[in-house]
Amino acid sequence: MFSYDFGTGHSDAALHCCETDGCNTLDLSVPRVRTPNSLRCFTCADPGGSVCNDTLRCVGAQDRCVSGNGLRQKVAAL
Repeated sequence: MFSYDFGTGHSDAALHCCETDGCNTLDLSVPRVRTPNSLRCFTCADPGGSVCNDTLRCVGAQDRCVSGNGLRQKVAAL
């Protein structure tokens, strides 16, 4: 299970690794615990800005901070 939070939204997902054909038919549940814990991570209040010194409270089982960068694009739906 992994979870991430950008301050303006969050996402949760579950993974199950296996070694046989058809083993991915199980329904995986994702805990919906959104109770804040004692950890905090840095975040960008302005996603288009260059300063990321605001903090975000971690929730549930979140216990690590990650950083990264990428390109945001608007994609038209077909």
